[in-house]
Amino acid sequence: MYERVLEYLIAMGVAGLTLGSFIEALGFPFPGGPLLLLGGFLAHRGHWPLYQVGAGAFLGFTAGSLLAFFIGRHFGLRFIRRWGRCLKITPARLERTRTWLDRSAAGFIILGRFVPWVSNVTPYAAGLSRLSPGHFLFFNTVYTVMWAGLYISLGHVLGRQAQPVLDLLKRHLPLSAALVFLAWLLFFLVKRRVKRGQGTG
Repeated sequence: MYERVLEYLIAMGVAGLTLGSFIEALGFPFPGGPLLLLGGFLAHRGHWPLYQVGAGAFLGFTAGSLLAFFIGRHFGLRFIRRWGRCLKITPARLERTRTWLDRSAAGFIILGRFVPWVSNVTPYAAGLSRLSPGHFLFFNTVYTVMWAGLYISLGHVLGRQAQPVLDLLKRHLPLSAALVFLAWLLFFLVKRRVKRGQGTG
């Protein structure tokens, strides 16, 4: 299983990683971070050049962020009302984010985008705000370097330790599967409890 997934990722090449980063920046549900983690891992194993992984992630995420920014600027709430369901963005959430962003654009774009339920709405809200494209590009570049650098570096480090971990998982596969299932179940129950709390609040 692991070998087949690895072969598929190698076959995608850096272009696949770039496209994944682009989709992540647009706000669609997509595991962009884990993809970069694998990119760093594959770079350490010698399958992809490390500089290409970094450049692909940077270019893809920057292009996606700028497209989302200009969609927010030129289409704004009209776009969100029609397509927001695909992005899990509501008009009310977009307006609330824009208000926060107007208070501190730098802090919100650079640090706020690390929060999962904030990251996907940020470029659209920035487009609706008074922020200039140049300032957005600068703040977004700082975030992109931090985000991509973190995941790629972690993947690169994990590349050194991956084989011992994989061997351990293979030896204890039933226990590993049970732990993954319990972690998923705990996440599901907590998420449902939070939603119920929001509905009654």
